[in-house]
Amino acid sequence: MHSVNQVNAQLVTFKIDLLESAPYTLDQVLDKGDELLDSYQYDVAQKFIHRALEMNPDSVRALQMAATILLEAGDVESAKHCLGRAVAVEPETGHGKYFSLAQIFGGREALQLYQKGIEIAARTRDATKEEEKLREISRELSNGLCSVAELYMTDLCDEEEAERECEAAVFKATEADNANPEAWQTKARLCIVREQFEVSEHLKFYSIAPDCMFKRDCFRMRKNLRAEACLCGCPNSRPCARTSPAPLPPPLSTPSRSARCSTQLASPRPKC
Repeated sequence: MHSVNQVNAQLVTFKIDLLESAPYTLDQVLDKGDELLDSYQYDVAQKFIHRALEMNPDSVRALQMAATILLEAGDVESAKHCLGRAVAVEPETGHGKYFSLAQIFGGREALQLYQKGIEIAARTRDATKEEEKLREISRELSNGLCSVAELYMTDLCDEEEAERECEAAVFKATEADNANPEAWQTKARLCIVREQFEVSEHLKFYSIAPDCMFKRDCFRMRKNLRAEACLCGCPNSRPCARTSPAPLPPPLSTPSRSARCSTQLASPRPKC
């Protein structure tokens, strides 16, 4: 009787043999590689991606998938090479490779990569008509802008324009996807850095369910505002129950940063 591991090993061998013998198209090979990556079968996925690169060494999709596997293996330099090649092949399309490469770098280099990815993502969003795809690209654009804001709260916090650029990126992130919790959490982190703790608490409450109808009431930035209960599971077609105060979520941990960054962004303290 075969063990589960033996059966899995046999299946892997079968897949690889089939890959080498059957006349698969490039897209079919990459689709299978994607499926294996999603199921964390990196060793097998590597075979499919290697085969895809043999078929087309300049396949941007294959290069990005190769970078994913290399990063999982801790080979950062090789991953940089793959993503850099993908950028060289298609510099004006596909924002994902820029965002992935920016995560490897830091400081100004990362900022430039994020900015290029954001530019492409915004252009793609404006040309997209299909609703589901539009939501997806808007979320990715918003997340990219959040990453820019985080850079200005960490690596670039000593820059003269850090606070202004950080605030602008946060605003654009919430504008790009008003229902993105990460955008509101990033805004809350900016308020923490500015020591606007009460505003930060309201923003964290808002980020739990930004689609809720009465959130805009809870979100008003007034001095003595206290958030009221919002049953965020209710349909947006009817008002939320507001009968009793709702407990706020536990505070987010303050992002790691140097003391000078905290001081620099905390004073002066304009409204968040």
